[in-house]
Amino acid sequence: MTYQTEITTQLGTQIKTVASNKMELPKNGVTEISFTPEKMGIDFVEVDATQIVFAEEAKQIKEDNKDADIDIKNVPRFITGTLKQGNRSYLFKIDQNNKLDPIIWPVAIDNNPIIANIIAKSYQKSPLDRKWFGNEIKDIKEAPDRFAIYLRNEDFK
Repeated sequence: MTYQTEITTQLGTQIKTVASNKMELPKNGVTEISFTPEKMGIDFVEVDATQIVFAEEAKQIKEDNKDADIDIKNVPRFITGTLKQGNRSYLFKIDQNNKLDPIIWPVAIDNNPIIANIIAKSYQKSPLDRKWFGNEIKDIKEAPDRFAIYLRNEDFK
């Protein structure tokens, strides 16, 4: 039996086939199909918030250890963000319950910049919403960690 596999990318409403292959599958019905995204012009932006201390966690730390050096009023309740490339965008929200879940967004490796807008929200101390310092970066591809965004509490002003 012959099958055709295609790998496509989508930018807005435009869909482009980047690879196509016909293959014969064996009679046992098991085959492995693999590809290297980087060779197809695809990479992934990762947002890592595992280092962030959120309000719930800060309260628990303070309850467990009264001498802990943590200011409960100076930690966010959650983080919201938008990643944009061309006409595509990806919205996300990170809080205590999902901070260990990775945020991974596929992007095209082309001349379109990848722009991040990340804001930590609901501080008890003014300012209540704080912007991530990397919001000023014109293209995440030019950032020090390239396609990876590692968030820490001190990165929000």
